[in-house]
Amino acid sequence: MQALQNAIAGAIVSSADLSQKRLSFMPQVLEAVNAMRRIESNSNCADCQAPDPDWVSINTGAKICIECAGAHRSLGTHDSKVRSLTMDALPVYLVKLLEALPNSVVNEIYEALPPATLGYVLERPTKDSDMAIRKRWNVAKYAQRVFVPPHIGTPEEHKKNLIDALLANDAPKVIKFIAQGIDLNDLELGGKAILLCMIENGLPIMAEALIVSDADISVVDKDGRTAVHYAVERGDLSMVKLLVGHDANLSVPDNNGNDPL
Repeated sequence: MQALQNAIAGAIVSSADLSQKRLSFMPQVLEAVNAMRRIESNSNCADCQAPDPDWVSINTGAKICIECAGAHRSLGTHDSKVRSLTMDALPVYLVKLLEALPNSVVNEIYEALPPATLGYVLERPTKDSDMAIRKRWNVAKYAQRVFVPPHIGTPEEHKKNLIDALLANDAPKVIKFIAQGIDLNDLELGGKAILLCMIENGLPIMAEALIVSDADISVVDKDGRTAVHYAVERGDLSMVKLLVGHDANLSVPDNNGNDPL
Protein backbone atom coordinates (compact mmCIF):
# COMPACT_ATOMS: atom_id res chain seq x y z
CA MET A 1 0.00 0.00 0.00
CA GLN A 2 2.88 2.37 0.83
CA ALA A 3 4.41 1.73 -2.58
CA LEU A 4 1.10 2.57 -4.22
CA GLN A 5 0.80 5.77 -2.18
CA ASN A 6 4.33 6.79 -3.16
CA ALA A 7 3.56 6.12 -6.81
CA ILE A 8 0.37 8.17 -6.58
CA ALA A 9 2.28 11.02 -4.96
CA GLY A 10 4.69 10.88 -7.88
CA ALA A 11 1.76 10.91 -10.28
CA ILE A 12 0.43 14.03 -8.61
CA VAL A 13 3.77 15.81 -8.93
CA SER A 14 4.06 14.67 -12.54
CA SER A 15 0.60 15.99 -13.35
CA ALA A 16 1.36 19.30 -11.65
CA ASP A 17 4.56 19.58 -13.69
CA LEU A 18 2.57 18.82 -16.84
CA SER A 19 0.52 21.97 -16.44
CA GLN A 20 3.71 24.05 -16.45
CA LYS A 21 5.23 22.48 -19.58
CA ARG A 22 4.68 23.16 -23.22
CA LEU A 23 3.67 20.28 -25.42
CA SER A 24 6.97 20.43 -27.29
CA PHE A 25 8.71 19.18 -24.13
CA MET A 26 6.73 15.91 -24.28
CA PRO A 27 7.81 14.06 -27.45
CA GLN A 28 5.41 11.13 -27.07
CA VAL A 29 2.39 13.42 -26.81
CA LEU A 30 3.66 15.68 -29.57
CA GLU A 31 4.05 12.66 -31.85
CA ALA A 32 0.45 11.61 -31.16
CA VAL A 33 -0.85 15.13 -31.79
CA ASN A 34 1.08 15.38 -35.06
CA ALA A 35 -0.31 12.00 -36.16
CA MET A 36 -3.80 13.25 -35.36
CA ARG A 37 -3.24 16.40 -37.40
CA ARG A 38 -2.15 14.28 -40.37
CA ILE A 39 -5.55 12.59 -40.55
CA GLU A 40 -6.99 13.76 -43.86
CA SER A 41 -10.12 15.47 -42.57
CA ASN A 42 -8.10 17.24 -39.87
CA SER A 43 -6.04 19.06 -42.49
CA ASN A 44 -8.74 21.72 -42.77
CA CYS A 45 -10.70 23.67 -40.17
CA ALA A 46 -13.95 21.93 -39.23
CA ASP A 47 -15.85 25.20 -39.62
CA CYS A 48 -14.32 27.36 -42.36
CA GLN A 49 -12.03 24.85 -44.14
CA ALA A 50 -8.91 26.97 -43.63
CA PRO A 51 -5.80 24.78 -44.03
CA ASP A 52 -3.67 23.41 -41.19
CA PRO A 53 -5.86 24.07 -38.14
CA ASP A 54 -3.83 24.14 -34.94
CA TRP A 55 -6.58 24.65 -32.36
CA VAL A 56 -9.18 22.23 -31.04
CA SER A 57 -12.51 22.28 -29.25
CA ILE A 58 -11.85 19.50 -26.76
CA ASN A 59 -15.48 18.72 -25.91
CA THR A 60 -16.68 18.55 -29.52
CA GLY A 61 -13.47 17.26 -31.12
CA ALA A 62 -13.43 19.96 -33.82
CA LYS A 63 -9.96 20.90 -35.06
CA ILE A 64 -10.17 24.58 -35.96
CA CYS A 65 -8.14 27.53 -37.21
CA ILE A 66 -7.14 30.43 -34.98
CA GLU A 67 -9.91 32.68 -36.32
CA CYS A 68 -12.61 30.09 -35.65
CA ALA A 69 -11.02 29.43 -32.26
CA GLY A 70 -11.83 33.03 -31.40
CA ALA A 71 -15.44 32.44 -32.42
CA HIS A 72 -15.55 29.26 -30.32
CA ARG A 73 -14.24 31.12 -27.27
CA SER A 74 -17.13 33.55 -27.53
CA LEU A 75 -19.57 30.65 -27.06
CA GLY A 76 -18.45 30.00 -23.49
CA THR A 77 -16.89 26.84 -22.11
CA HIS A 78 -20.19 25.00 -21.73
CA ASP A 79 -20.44 24.82 -25.52
CA SER A 80 -16.78 24.78 -26.56
CA LYS A 81 -13.55 24.42 -24.61
CA VAL A 82 -10.70 25.61 -26.81
CA ARG A 83 -7.07 24.51 -26.60
CA SER A 84 -4.00 24.96 -28.77
CA LEU A 85 -2.56 21.89 -30.45
CA THR A 86 0.90 23.47 -30.46
CA MET A 87 1.14 25.46 -27.23
CA ASP A 88 -1.03 23.66 -24.66
CA ALA A 89 0.04 20.52 -22.81
CA LEU A 90 -2.71 18.08 -23.73
CA PRO A 91 -3.16 15.03 -21.47
CA VAL A 92 -2.58 11.69 -23.15
CA TYR A 93 -6.17 10.44 -22.83
CA LEU A 94 -7.52 13.68 -24.22
CA VAL A 95 -5.28 13.21 -27.26
CA LYS A 96 -6.57 9.64 -27.63
CA LEU A 97 -10.15 10.94 -27.45
CA LEU A 98 -9.43 13.56 -30.11
CA GLU A 99 -7.77 10.93 -32.33
CA ALA A 100 -11.09 9.06 -32.33
CA LEU A 101 -12.92 12.20 -33.43
CA PRO A 102 -11.51 13.38 -36.78
CA ASN A 103 -13.25 16.38 -38.32
CA SER A 104 -15.16 14.12 -40.70
CA VAL A 105 -16.81 12.45 -37.70
CA VAL A 106 -17.33 15.73 -35.86
CA ASN A 107 -19.17 17.22 -38.82
CA GLU A 108 -21.24 14.08 -39.30
CA ILE A 109 -22.52 14.84 -35.80
CA TYR A 110 -22.72 18.64 -35.71
CA GLU A 111 -23.69 19.10 -39.38
CA ALA A 112 -25.90 16.03 -39.76
CA LEU A 113 -28.77 18.14 -41.11
CA PRO A 114 -28.12 20.41 -44.12
CA PRO A 115 -28.48 24.19 -43.65
CA ALA A 116 -31.37 24.16 -46.13
CA THR A 117 -33.52 22.50 -43.46
CA LEU A 118 -33.31 25.56 -41.19
CA GLY A 119 -35.95 27.65 -42.95
CA TYR A 120 -33.65 30.69 -42.92
CA VAL A 121 -30.36 31.66 -44.52
CA LEU A 122 -27.24 30.97 -42.50
CA GLU A 123 -23.97 31.73 -44.22
CA ARG A 124 -21.29 29.07 -43.87
CA PRO A 125 -17.93 30.67 -43.11
CA THR A 126 -14.94 30.39 -45.41
CA LYS A 127 -11.31 31.02 -44.58
CA ASP A 128 -11.85 34.66 -45.59
CA SER A 129 -15.02 35.27 -43.54
CA ASP A 130 -15.19 37.98 -40.91
CA MET A 131 -15.71 37.19 -37.23
CA ALA A 132 -19.42 38.03 -37.28
CA ILE A 133 -20.11 35.29 -39.84
CA ARG A 134 -17.99 32.77 -37.92
CA LYS A 135 -19.78 33.58 -34.67
CA ARG A 136 -23.26 33.24 -36.16
CA TRP A 137 -22.31 29.87 -37.64
CA ASN A 138 -20.79 28.59 -34.42
CA VAL A 139 -23.73 29.69 -32.29
CA ALA A 140 -26.04 27.74 -34.60
CA LYS A 141 -23.73 24.73 -34.95
CA TYR A 142 -22.41 24.23 -31.43
CA ALA A 143 -24.59 26.22 -29.01
CA GLN A 144 -28.04 25.79 -30.57
CA ARG A 145 -27.01 22.56 -32.37
CA VAL A 146 -29.51 23.25 -35.12
CA PHE A 147 -27.92 20.66 -37.42
CA VAL A 148 -28.04 17.87 -34.81
CA PRO A 149 -31.19 15.76 -35.16
CA PRO A 150 -32.90 14.96 -31.86
CA HIS A 151 -32.59 11.50 -30.39
CA ILE A 152 -35.33 9.18 -31.59
CA GLY A 153 -36.80 7.41 -28.59
CA THR A 154 -37.59 8.03 -24.96
CA PRO A 155 -35.23 9.82 -22.54
CA GLU A 156 -34.52 6.46 -20.90
CA GLU A 157 -33.57 4.96 -24.27
CA HIS A 158 -31.30 7.95 -24.86
CA LYS A 159 -29.56 7.31 -21.54
CA LYS A 160 -29.21 3.60 -22.30
CA ASN A 161 -27.75 4.30 -25.74
CA LEU A 162 -25.16 6.64 -24.25
CA ILE A 163 -24.24 4.19 -21.49
CA ASP A 164 -23.87 1.38 -24.04
CA ALA A 165 -21.61 3.59 -26.18
CA LEU A 166 -19.49 4.48 -23.15
CA LEU A 167 -19.05 0.85 -22.15
CA ALA A 168 -18.14 0.02 -25.76
CA ASN A 169 -15.45 2.76 -25.74
CA ASP A 170 -17.15 4.27 -28.81
CA ALA A 171 -16.16 7.94 -28.79
CA PRO A 172 -18.10 9.03 -31.92
CA LYS A 173 -21.36 7.63 -30.59
CA VAL A 174 -20.70 9.07 -27.14
CA ILE A 175 -20.20 12.58 -28.54
CA LYS A 176 -23.25 12.18 -30.78
CA PHE A 177 -25.53 11.21 -27.90
CA ILE A 178 -24.13 14.03 -25.76
CA ALA A 179 -24.66 16.52 -28.61
CA GLN A 180 -28.30 15.46 -28.78
CA GLY A 181 -28.74 16.89 -25.29
CA ILE A 182 -28.52 14.87 -22.09
CA ASP A 183 -27.73 15.59 -18.45
CA LEU A 184 -24.56 13.64 -17.74
CA ASN A 185 -25.02 14.15 -14.02
CA ASP A 186 -28.34 12.32 -14.17
CA LEU A 187 -26.75 9.24 -15.71
CA GLU A 188 -26.26 6.18 -13.52
CA LEU A 189 -25.42 2.51 -13.93
CA GLY A 190 -26.07 0.11 -11.09
CA GLY A 191 -26.88 3.00 -8.77
CA LYS A 192 -23.54 4.75 -9.43
CA ALA A 193 -22.78 7.93 -11.33
CA ILE A 194 -21.60 7.05 -14.81
CA LEU A 195 -18.20 8.71 -14.30
CA LEU A 196 -17.48 6.40 -11.37
CA CYS A 197 -18.47 3.43 -13.54
CA MET A 198 -15.98 4.46 -16.24
CA ILE A 199 -13.20 4.56 -13.65
CA GLU A 200 -14.30 1.28 -12.09
CA ASN A 201 -14.28 -0.38 -15.52
CA GLY A 202 -10.90 1.06 -16.54
CA LEU A 203 -12.18 3.26 -19.39
CA PRO A 204 -10.05 6.42 -19.14
CA ILE A 205 -10.86 7.79 -22.60
CA MET A 206 -14.55 7.63 -21.79
CA ALA A 207 -13.91 9.22 -18.40
CA GLU A 208 -12.09 12.01 -20.23
CA ALA A 209 -15.02 12.43 -22.64
CA LEU A 210 -17.44 12.79 -19.73
CA ILE A 211 -15.28 15.24 -17.79
CA VAL A 212 -14.63 17.58 -20.73
CA SER A 213 -18.39 17.48 -21.39
CA ASP A 214 -19.05 18.77 -17.86
CA ALA A 215 -19.74 15.60 -15.89
CA ASP A 216 -19.26 16.42 -12.21
CA ILE A 217 -15.80 15.23 -11.18
CA SER A 218 -16.68 15.63 -7.48
CA VAL A 219 -19.51 13.07 -7.61
CA VAL A 220 -19.58 10.40 -4.87
CA ASP A 221 -21.26 7.02 -4.46
CA LYS A 222 -23.60 5.99 -1.63
CA ASP A 223 -20.56 5.36 0.59
CA GLY A 224 -19.11 8.80 -0.09
CA ARG A 225 -16.32 7.46 -2.28
CA THR A 226 -15.01 9.83 -4.92
CA ALA A 227 -13.61 9.24 -8.38
CA VAL A 228 -10.14 9.32 -6.84
CA HIS A 229 -11.12 6.59 -4.34
CA TYR A 230 -12.14 4.41 -7.29
CA ALA A 231 -8.91 5.06 -9.22
CA VAL A 232 -6.74 4.33 -6.17
CA GLU A 233 -8.67 1.15 -5.35
CA ARG A 234 -7.93 -0.05 -8.88
CA GLY A 235 -4.26 0.84 -8.45
CA ASP A 236 -4.70 2.80 -11.69
CA LEU A 237 -2.04 5.51 -11.73
CA SER A 238 -2.96 6.70 -15.20
CA MET A 239 -6.53 7.30 -14.03
CA VAL A 240 -5.24 9.14 -10.96
CA LYS A 241 -3.18 11.37 -13.26
CA LEU A 242 -6.25 12.00 -15.40
CA LEU A 243 -8.27 13.09 -12.38
CA VAL A 244 -5.46 15.20 -10.91
CA GLY A 245 -5.14 16.90 -14.29
CA HIS A 246 -8.77 17.96 -13.92
CA ASP A 247 -8.19 19.29 -10.39
CA ALA A 248 -9.92 16.45 -8.56
CA ASN A 249 -9.85 16.89 -4.78
CA LEU A 250 -7.52 14.29 -3.27
CA SER A 251 -8.45 14.84 0.36
CA VAL A 252 -12.22 14.23 0.43
CA PRO A 253 -12.96 11.40 2.91
CA ASP A 254 -15.62 8.76 2.36
CA ASN A 255 -18.39 8.08 4.86
CA ASN A 256 -15.95 6.11 7.02
CA GLY A 257 -13.48 8.98 7.17
CA ASN A 258 -11.00 7.43 4.73
CA ASP A 259 -9.44 9.74 2.18
CA PRO A 260 -8.34 8.25 -1.17
CA LEU A 261 -4.71 7.86 -0.06
